Amino acid sequence: MMFWAFVFIRVLMAFLSWGYFVPDETWQSVEVAHKLVFGNGHLTWEWEHGLRSYLHPALFAILFKILKFVNLDTPFLVTIGPKILQAILSAICDTTAIKMFSKLMPNSKEKLWIFIALYSSNWFLLYASSRTLINTIETCLTNVALNYFVSKDARYVGIIALCFMMRPTTAIFWLPMVAYDILGTYHILRKPIFGVLSTFFGKMLPQALIIPSLVILFDSYFYGKLTIVPWNFVKFNIINNISEQYGIEPWHWYLTNFLPSLTLGIGIYPVIKGMYKTFSSSSGDSLTPKVTLVSVLWSLFVYSSLKHKEHRFLLPLVPLLLAYMAVGFPKIRSTRLKLFCGANVVLAMYLSLVHQTGPNAALAYLSSNCKNSTGILILTPCHGTPLYSHLHWKVPMKFLQCPPDLGDNPKDENKQFVENPLKWLQSEVNLSEFDQIVFFDKWDAPPLQNYLAKNGLEICEKFWHTHIPDSNTSPNLLLYCRQH
Repeated sequence: MMFWAFVFIRVLMAFLSWGYFVPDETWQSVEVAHKLVFGNGHLTWEWEHGLRSYLHPALFAILFKILKFVNLDTPFLVTIGPKILQAILSAICDTTAIKMFSKLMPNSKEKLWIFIALYSSNWFLLYASSRTLINTIETCLTNVALNYFVSKDARYVGIIALCFMMRPTTAIFWLPMVAYDILGTYHILRKPIFGVLSTFFGKMLPQALIIPSLVILFDSYFYGKLTIVPWNFVKFNIINNISEQYGIEPWHWYLTNFLPSLTLGIGIYPVIKGMYKTFSSSSGDSLTPKVTLVSVLWSLFVYSSLKHKEHRFLLPLVPLLLAYMAVGFPKIRSTRLKLFCGANVVLAMYLSLVHQTGPNAALAYLSSNCKNSTGILILTPCHGTPLYSHLHWKVPMKFLQCPPDLGDNPKDENKQFVENPLKWLQSEVNLSEFDQIVFFDKWDAPPLQNYLAKNGLEICEKFWHTHIPDSNTSPNLLLYCRQH
């Protein structure tokens, strides 16, 4: 019954998740899958240098293959299908999170329904669990692995090995728990050292070797050469600091931004209280709650030391943070809990249905009306809209490029456009090649309007985007069309 309730929630959010979150939701998953199956799609620089595993996009490529085989590959189904698939996978993993809580937390029977209420209504999980982000599948696999870990089931090693090959930062969270298990802190209290060694060499080590080896073979096949994704990921993002080119935040950002937003501020005290109760109530041979808490705190410390920060990086920690909140929350019938859950749902609906809806609305319009277009020009911030994964048709598309500096001093088209939109268009673009142009209305000044009009382009649609624009966006997204 719990599974079907989560299926309903996640699938419903798949249809309601209209707001644009981050580029990786499409560009590192369904865009790659679309290129694999239909031939048209854009591969970002990460795919040129082997920083991403094909394992994640392959999940959606299988779905695309089925749609193509049965001749149901319409733009709508190609867009919504992967989200529904991810929603169902999330629902499966949501039920494992409930099981994990029952095994891990003190007084779990008393607090279980509080956890279910907090978990099912959490705005971040509602917002992200149906999205095709690598962080979403990472959260799913983390839930499953945690359930195995607290059950003393060595199969958790295989799950985290699989997750690590797709998302190497998974190792940060699991390092304390795996170290605890290998050292045999729990097992030595229960059985001889021979049993510990038997578990390590007989069950844990084979999974840790076989699964990564298979994934390396899988990725090497698609890349056409030997490719070890975790090494490339660490080399570029950590050693060479490429990730810092995508933004730097202060060390305390997760503590002063992520946690307050996740908990709506008022949930911080129950989280801290729950952490204290969890730590103080577990002792003796029941050390697992303490170890998982250490893993959460360790993860917050390590991620805080990395300069590039995003909310989604800590998505796999959210179930455990909500578990601590449940332990520290008052009784299930409290008005405070009801108001808190209600506020979470309202925020999730706003973010999904109102905030940053312009990009998806624009691509939905283009996919319905521009199948025979000669070309589409997208002048939003780099990767600020989906591409062929939402358009689907084989129409030429151009967007502003802003690759990182890998020592080759690349041209940042987004920066050049922002500095002088009209000058950039006049010098870099042949407008006769495009029937539609998409850009934010902050750039819709008379000089640009006149230049587009001279080239036969006039505004034909306006799409609402956001109440809270940043320096490169504005409340509305405009579509200029060629007047024939």
